[in-house]
Amino acid sequence: NHQIFVTDTKNNFHKRNAEDVVSANYCKIPVAGFGSGDDVSLSSFEKLVIAFQADGHAHKLKKDGSFHAMFQFSKQRKIDKFLELLKEISFSSREISETQSKGNVKTKRRFSVFLDAPITKDVSSYFCLKTMNSLKAKAIIEYMNHWDGHVASKTCYVYTNTNKKSVDFYQAVATLAGYRSTLSVIEDDRKETFSTCYKLFINIGVQF
Repeated sequence: NHQIFVTDTKNNFHKRNAEDVVSANYCKIPVAGFGSGDDVSLSSFEKLVIAFQADGHAHKLKKDGSFHAMFQFSKQRKIDKFLELLKEISFSSREISETQSKGNVKTKRRFSVFLDAPITKDVSSYFCLKTMNSLKAKAIIEYMNHWDGHVASKTCYVYTNTNKKSVDFYQAVATLAGYRSTLSVIEDDRKETFSTCYKLFINIGVQF
């Protein structure tokens, strides 16, 4: 006799007993609401954080106190996206080198961004889920997909990482965006040094 809220085909809300909903194929069960935060867009630094989690690595602090975030790309779409980001950020940057290894048809371009404080791979520490609204969540998922995601279909993004904390963060963001998501765990036992892989499927075509 547990009562839950459901929506019908016209998105009208109704209160029903759970046992009655199990056999009903016309009901949808809302699993998330919409946050009330005012911030709806990504700042240039937040974009940099997402890109860093996917493709950056930290460089040691220099004597002048600056901190270097290093990036290396071979895919042209990522190079174009990063050059676009460099125009937005307030930090100085420079391209280190453009090299093409022997036998490799892809050109690798390396960039350095000079920061005034360390940056980490823990992307979740730069966002507050408690105050995040659905529009901000959708913006994060879209930008994440440019760097570490894969477009499986018109309605599905796939995010793959060995960092469980990052995967959990993006699944939480997908929930706040109202997207349905499914997490698959791929155990790699070929060698002890191989890490478990987590694959997050985000269905952007099905919203709650």
